[in-house]
Amino acid sequence: MLTLTQLIIGLLLPPLVCGVIYTFVVYLMNRDFNESLLKWLIAAVLGIAYIIGYIGLEGKLTLVPIESRHWIFYLTIVTVGTSVLWHKYKMFGVILEVLLSILVPRILLISYYEYSWSIFEGLMWWMGLAIIIFFFLRIVQQSFKTLPQNATIPFVYLGISGGTALILALSGSMLLALHSSVLVALFAALWILTIVLPRMLKSDSSHNLAALLIGVTPVLSILLVSIWLNGYFYAEVPSVSVLLLVIAPLFAVVAKKKSQLIQIGLIAVSVCVAIGIAVLRSGFFSDR
Repeated sequence: MLTLTQLIIGLLLPPLVCGVIYTFVVYLMNRDFNESLLKWLIAAVLGIAYIIGYIGLEGKLTLVPIESRHWIFYLTIVTVGTSVLWHKYKMFGVILEVLLSILVPRILLISYYEYSWSIFEGLMWWMGLAIIIFFFLRIVQQSFKTLPQNATIPFVYLGISGGTALILALSGSMLLALHSSVLVALFAALWILTIVLPRMLKSDSSHNLAALLIGVTPVLSILLVSIWLNGYFYAEVPSVSVLLLVIAPLFAVVAKKKSQLIQIGLIAVSVCVAIGIAVLRSGFFSDR
């Protein structure tokens, strides 16, 4: 059972830290600061704020990971540290995507490889998951480029993170649901600030802000993938729900020539269907 202090540090402190750093990035942006460094700072906003939430929810930092979710801390550090080069050098970004796609399932599912799967089963799962993760990493980046360059971007990922949290809660993993709720709080803060800051500064900088948000894609992608893998393999998240969450950003790319409303609507339908399946699987209405 989490204490009130853990909940405050885990869910309230991260968006406050996020807001302060994000406002500082906007200050630098209005002074023609280096764009690559600004994108890294945006990634650091999400990564640092999530790490604060992680430590708050876990109650302590486990230096030697015991459970799969403990690896999320280290994966976040890696993606924050390397994201400075992720968007600056295209080939470097692709190489990192391939390496992380291979590394993440092997690290997070180590108990399955050691105790549950045969060598052949392990290789098949490893190959399949690596392909799906690489696909998702690419789709997230494309979605940031094709969604309208305004507050729509954080709003969409606020919805995906919120759907993830609800599905995890319905599947019996409240701790993982709270980890996802940290992302909900962070994207809620980013969404509000992307709307409010340009008005406060009396400038039309919302488009520039949204364009810089692509800097969070490495950190965001790995965080979502890590939470989903933990939810599916170590909780009872339905496989169809996970797949619907994975492909949700794809609808932004598929409908890129359509209106903003259609793009958001298709993503919302995918997330809502994923939640609906989790509700049915949870037996929430069975005793009613």
